[in-house]
Amino acid sequence: MFRKLGNTNMDIEQGDFMFYIADIFTMGVQYGTRTQMCELIESVEWADDPFSALGAYAIQKGVSADEYDAMALRNTTVDINKNIRQWTYQYCTEFAWFQIPNDQYPMRSESLKTEFWVDYCQRIFSKDIKLPAVKETNEHFGGLDIKGENIFFLTAGEDPW
Repeated sequence: MFRKLGNTNMDIEQGDFMFYIADIFTMGVQYGTRTQMCELIESVEWADDPFSALGAYAIQKGVSADEYDAMALRNTTVDINKNIRQWTYQYCTEFAWFQIPNDQYPMRSESLKTEFWVDYCQRIFSKDIKLPAVKETNEHFGGLDIKGENIFFLTAGEDPW
């Protein structure tokens, strides 16, 4: 299924594309360029052609569709410059940090509910992948009762994680 963003056509599933689109905005906030992103949205370029402007912004910020496309993430070739497959495996098997839409203030597409994420993980890793072992992960790392020294917890106002 093809999706168009700017001047680029991408062969990517709809849910994967919606994840990608949302993360373009997320990265703008998460990595400290919220003001630049807001200026883009208020710009003439955005008013004239928002998809081209968003596509250019994504390229500028290094947000690439192949990091969201389940078919691309199936590739097991080792590349020391790419860590998205490994991160995806972590949230698919340990943390369940699925970015589902909030019912009251949805910042993600309605298509990105839990069922999407389970299917997404299965399309990348296999139908045999187990659901995230959140309880076991929390037990292993201490959950809300972490033991240790020099541990700092910060409240980040702009980082969605």
